[in-house]
Amino acid sequence: CNKEHLAYLNGHTPVTDADWQLFDRQLFKFEVVELEHLKSEEEQALARLQQLLSEEDKDALWREWDAALRNAPLRPHPDGPTNGIPAKLMHPVAGVVDRVTQAVEGLMANAGIGGAATVASCKGHEQGVHQGA
Repeated sequence: CNKEHLAYLNGHTPVTDADWQLFDRQLFKFEVVELEHLKSEEEQALARLQQLLSEEDKDALWREWDAALRNAPLRPHPDGPTNGIPAKLMHPVAGVVDRVTQAVEGLMANAGIGGAATVASCKGHEQGVHQGA
């Protein structure tokens, strides 16, 4: 399942050559599965939608798709909900958090302060990783 590959990629920082080799293999597996999935969707689901939907329905679907993309998470959240009401509630929230995090990382990098490592340590603190701090 690609969710496991994504969780591995998101949670591991390669250090040694062996780490990088394993990371590269996981990344390759993730890419292969994802590209196969996208190809299947394009060939089957999208082609069928083109046949079934009116121009009005296509326009409405496009507007919904565009809104979803503007609010979608920017980073993997492998432990988050993937469907149903929990996903509908959490995906826009995760998108906002990701955009704020990205903005803060950019500001910190431009100022030469800590960068992503500092933001990551703040995330760990929020999640209770740094208890007692």
